[in-house]
Amino acid sequence: MRRPTKHKIHAAGVALLREVDGQTQVCVIHRPRHKDWSLPKGKLDTGEPIIVGGFRESWEETGITVRLGVPLKAQEYKVNGDTKIVHYWRATIGQEGKFEPNGEVDKMEWFPIDKALKKLTHRRDIQTVKEAVKEPETTALVILRHTKAMRRAMWSNKSRDMDRPLAVAGRQQAIALTEILNAYGISRVYTSPANRCVSTVAPYAQDFNHQLRLEPLFSEVDFPLDKEAALARLAKITTKKAPTVLCTHRPVLPDLLKALAEQFKIKGGAKVFAKPLKPGEFYVLHRQRIAKGEYQVVAVERHGV
Repeated sequence: MRRPTKHKIHAAGVALLREVDGQTQVCVIHRPRHKDWSLPKGKLDTGEPIIVGGFRESWEETGITVRLGVPLKAQEYKVNGDTKIVHYWRATIGQEGKFEPNGEVDKMEWFPIDKALKKLTHRRDIQTVKEAVKEPETTALVILRHTKAMRRAMWSNKSRDMDRPLAVAGRQQAIALTEILNAYGISRVYTSPANRCVSTVAPYAQDFNHQLRLEPLFSEVDFPLDKEAALARLAKITTKKAPTVLCTHRPVLPDLLKALAEQFKIKGGAKVFAKPLKPGEFYVLHRQRIAKGEYQVVAVERHGV
């Protein structure tokens, strides 16, 4: 018998929901090799972020481009003595696609919740669907620190810090961010006009044909000159329905995050946002619409590239 090891296998997937004639349905797949009905999921590629893995596996197994919502409790179980951890999100349809049967998944079906709970093979999937149904549909608000920039000491034009570019590693991080932002369906892209911020989100905006909206109030130069105006602008941006990203600077972030914690009444906000973001790290605030122009944050994630 194989001895248990401490090796961990990481995977990601979704509980993909839709509404049809007022009835909630969940996407369920059949895997012939395992002879089971389960949720779309799969192992991460080497070095792949869990967000990208969940998005990619969903598309590969269903043909549907999903939009990730609230994170769900991870599943953890043993596979041949190793620990497998599957990260899940509640998801909705971003763009319809065509399902193509293959060796791994030969059937995909949409079932009403009660039927899906009977159809699913594994109890852990049943629990994930039950959790997903309890969570509301949300839109993402991503607060992003720009990726790694050239060091100030190496930048020759000290009077033009706004022009300081990304380092090579920062440019690589910016490219990696494109798939992550797409997984949340980001459609509004706001950024400080500083070169290092613009260059962080420009690859995503260009790849997916989104307007790049420059916001001088969130630059290191202008923010301290008129914090009141900046925070008023923040409140306006963050109550728009569309999934949104705002890219800014380390010195600006504490005031922005404090204001967001107060605006959305985030429980334990000071603790949630206590640890400073590193270059290329971000918070995802999942917002539920409660009235026209009014939202509440039901979950917060922290990730990075």
